[in-house]
Amino acid sequence: MEGPSDGSSLAIIHQKSVRADPRIMEAGNEKDVVMDPNEKHVETQLGQLGELDKDNGKSEARGHTGGLAMLWKNQDDGKLLSFSNNRIDLELKLEGYPLFRASGFYGEPQRSLCGNSWRLIRQLAGESNLPWCLMGDLNNVLHLSDKRGGRSYPGWLIQGFQDMVSECNLIDMELVGYLFTWEKGKGTATWVEVRLGRALINQEEFSALIREYERVGKILGCKVARGAPVLSHMFFADDCYVFCKAYEDSTINVIEMLRIFQKASGQQVNLQKSSIFFSANTVNGVKQRVCSTLGVNEAGEESTYLGLPNIVRGNKTALLGFLKDKMRKRIQGWEGRLLSRAGKELLIKTVAQSLPSYAMNVFLLPVKTCNEMEQLMCKFWWRSSKNNKGIHWKKWDDLAVHKSKGGMEF
Repeated sequence: MEGPSDGSSLAIIHQKSVRADPRIMEAGNEKDVVMDPNEKHVETQLGQLGELDKDNGKSEARGHTGGLAMLWKNQDDGKLLSFSNNRIDLELKLEGYPLFRASGFYGEPQRSLCGNSWRLIRQLAGESNLPWCLMGDLNNVLHLSDKRGGRSYPGWLIQGFQDMVSECNLIDMELVGYLFTWEKGKGTATWVEVRLGRALINQEEFSALIREYERVGKILGCKVARGAPVLSHMFFADDCYVFCKAYEDSTINVIEMLRIFQKASGQQVNLQKSSIFFSANTVNGVKQRVCSTLGVNEAGEESTYLGLPNIVRGNKTALLGFLKDKMRKRIQGWEGRLLSRAGKELLIKTVAQSLPSYAMNVFLLPVKTCNEMEQLMCKFWWRSSKNNKGIHWKKWDDLAVHKSKGGMEF
């Protein structure tokens, strides 16, 4: 694992019944000797690296198998949180980087016991809110492409591992270099290669990076109102909003911040799908310079996100009128069908009334918009045919009460 430019380094080792010669890992201008943790003289060899807690810095092997070691140069950089035969959990503070967790992990090699590894990772994910990097030999694959040769990897193992990664909000870091980390039968007809080693990071990595840039003054957050707290970023689904002042220095620092995140996570920001929002008092010259520097277009007045308008200005009834249009089109598609009362009731409750539910979680709908949507549902309920308006025997408010009181629970 590449260390910061100040020369400090961190390494994770797993040795499974291997008695190889010492390996040399370059770190800055110095050489760190990394030995097999199973060797009896390993503590003497590790002394060349500087201070190390020999009792807690490694997890003992069982016979000629297993064994984990986490090595770092400066004792003050790392703090041991917990450890077991399968993992070592550290809290790290490296100069120029925010505080974060690094967990070395060795997954269960037996497929029937992989669930134990997944449960342990879920437990580790809930132990801290710090940015987290989980790395090591996880003994599992995320995709079918992670294995070449031999039989296909069992689907239930891939799905279980994917579910765990998703639940823990982890991101698979891009592997630079050769794709596979384990092999068997090299050069033969039964040659099998698998990517079992990987590093996973959580979304808090990006959040911590933004907070660090805000702390040192590289970006300045915004307030939505006087007396409100400063807001610098907001995560939603798989997307992120970053709020900052429209200054030239802030723009350059945002680019630098995104590059660091892209390099660390292996992800790439899609500039074509990104957009910029400016406050109403931002002059056009500043808007053009910021958009040109970032390489991102300005969001228009009619831009949407997840089906809802990004910019809310002026008449909210006209802005949210698309909800009424959507319901009208849906009801018009039903009117040509021969439906019973039970069928109409089911469509109104499960489809029509659910259409505005997402928007209602975000916006307070105008009374006029609500009344117009209720009128559409009421007409559909009483209408006996497409050309017959029908007789409205009861008001919609009466139909909305519980069935035990004579209503339909609309």
